[in-house]
Amino acid sequence: MTTTQDATRPSVDDTGEGVRRRVAVMGGAVSGAAGNAATVAGDAMSRLPVVASGARSALVETNRQIRTGSDEILIVGGALSFGFAMGLLFGGANRLMVAGALLPAASMGLTILERANQGWLERSRQTRE
Repeated sequence: MTTTQDATRPSVDDTGEGVRRRVAVMGGAVSGAAGNAATVAGDAMSRLPVVASGARSALVETNRQIRTGSDEILIVGGALSFGFAMGLLFGGANRLMVAGALLPAASMGLTILERANQGWLERSRQTRE
């Protein structure tokens, strides 16, 4: 046993005037959407300097904390960040997210290497004198 549904469609005015009216309505909708997109983009652009200065101050503070941290904290933090990034990678996360998770590990690792190289350079200077 089958049932049929009798769907009634509204009549469409296929005359030239009806088509022009539909095109005008669609054009108005597209124009309105473009105007909204332009407004949102303008708002985002006006907030960009504030966001950039906030990000810059956060990066400066992070760099200060990394440079003043002890070697042990940097090693543990670098290993933790690296492990988190590898977990994301093996879990199938986006590569950009994995790269973002590797940034703290790289920063901490480079700080440790810089400290180690400074000690090595100071010892090599002392042996020459």
